[in-house]
Amino acid sequence: MLKCDLCSDPHPIARYHTRSFGITTNEDVFPDTPIHLIDDVPYVATDDIHPVRGTGHLVDPDWLACEPCANLIDQQNLDGLIAYCLANFRVSHPFPPDMTESELADFCRYWYTAFFQNLLSTRLPL
Repeated sequence: MLKCDLCSDPHPIARYHTRSFGITTNEDVFPDTPIHLIDDVPYVATDDIHPVRGTGHLVDPDWLACEPCANLIDQQNLDGLIAYCLANFRVSHPFPPDMTESELADFCRYWYTAFFQNLLSTRLPL
């Protein structure tokens, strides 16, 4: 079943294409791997992701979006996108129950900032 990659709504209506990218922490890469910070988001070349510990941080370049998320993306409204997704996450997304709202907001800001930094296309049909 398709769902919005941003808020997990089960009715995506559009897709967006990004560069392939890897987001990482020091634990996810080989010890000598260079990590590049862009607006405080740590990036690494996808070839340098650790084969056992880091594979969960590779990002698929095609993102599906529901109508509200697509509208916020089209407006380049990062704060609005985060607020909308926070309002919907607890119902539809499998995050640890002990994650605080602040941690969830930081998580969203981290990933959606990277999304906007790597966005290559305008809204595309499904």
